[in-house]
Amino acid sequence: MNKELEAAAEQGELFDALRLQSLKTIKTVLDLPNDLEHFGGDHLAHHRRLQLQLNAAQSHIANAVKVDDTKFRMQQQQDWLEAFNKKLAEAEAKLLAIEGRGEGRVQRMK
Repeated sequence: MNKELEAAAEQGELFDALRLQSLKTIKTVLDLPNDLEHFGGDHLAHHRRLQLQLNAAQSHIANAVKVDDTKFRMQQQQDWLEAFNKKLAEAEAKLLAIEGRGEGRVQRMK
């Protein structure tokens, strides 16, 4: 079991390292000069550079949107859970008031 945990930790570290390297590569591509003068008037090479930079930018934006969506869904779930627990506590208080005793408490979800 420890070997599995170590392997998972190494994969996580590798993933983080690759993510950093990928971001640096994207930054390098986006920082490349892209004006026609740098290509000596070669329109095809200029177009290829612009296409390369556009693809790098779109890829980064698409990944950022996925991350933001995941964070949003996690927050949405947490908000729902908090609202549910609040309603559950209110219902529990009403039930206890009706019963007139403190037994039979309902456990809250965490």
